[in-house]
Amino acid sequence: PALGRVFSEEEDQPGNSQVVVLNDSLWMRRFGGDTNVVGRTLRLDGQSVTVIGVMPPGFEHPLLWGNIDLWRPMAFSQEQRLDRGNNGLQAFGRLKPGVPLTKAEAEMKAIAARMGKEHPMNALDSLRLEPLQRQVTDEIGRKVSWFTFGLAGFVLLIACANLGNLQLVRTATRAREFRRATGPAPETIADRKCDGFVAGGCAWLAARRVDQSNHWTPAFHRFVRGGLEA
Repeated sequence: PALGRVFSEEEDQPGNSQVVVLNDSLWMRRFGGDTNVVGRTLRLDGQSVTVIGVMPPGFEHPLLWGNIDLWRPMAFSQEQRLDRGNNGLQAFGRLKPGVPLTKAEAEMKAIAARMGKEHPMNALDSLRLEPLQRQVTDEIGRKVSWFTFGLAGFVLLIACANLGNLQLVRTATRAREFRRATGPAPETIADRKCDGFVAGGCAWLAARRVDQSNHWTPAFHRFVRGGLEA
């Protein structure tokens, strides 16, 4: 730390976790870089906590744990400590000088295998070590891959919609060309429609003339009316 100290093993116990370590940005923003901040008492979530240290600039890592203003010990109760199904934490450690990653991983796997024999509930659990830089790179790669996949899918969707519209227009154009090639010309169709209108008009005039004629007998009128009423 830049000032003070970090947490001790005793401060991980319930009742002893009323201490905090400040981030450099919070220290500069809220306390103006006051070097006497260590030992001051703050109010956090309705509790009084004591500042025991300040971390140097660049210690926080947004890709790993987001933007942090301060750190506080996670004091687990005895019940939480005995819960062997609680696997929601990630552990970060530093290798001893001269110890390769492969040797440390082999020792950790041996510990995990021994714990699996002692506790059948954890028999199927596995453990592996990987460099922090690789984990960060993989996380960034996953985010970039998902973004690229989503962008490609969106572009593909637009392309499919455009192709569908082009196909509809092409189909409609071919249908019109087919009708023109196999059926009568548009001028012929228009002439037939006009002929139909003229014939219909003539038939209507003839019917009106027949109805108004006095040469037809009343019996015929009664027959027509009877048929219509039936």
